[in-house]
Amino acid sequence: MSLIDSQKKISSCIAWCVAIVVISLLPRAARGASVEQVLASLKGLPAAETQRVLEKGARKEGKVACQLI
Repeated sequence: MSLIDSQKKISSCIAWCVAIVVISLLPRAARGASVEQVLASLKGLPAAETQRVLEKGARKEGKVACQLI
């Protein structure tokens, strides 16, 4: 492995570490609504409207996120 390859790998590793730190420091609101906020916004809506809002949010999110406690 050449010196240039080693420097590229180190730079890449540093960039990933910085990205992880920045993302972890973002406020929770910047990452998306909490479960409590979503449930509060759905409270009192008719079933069809609740389903529509949930589906729209799922399409916008485009992924499934699992959080382990």
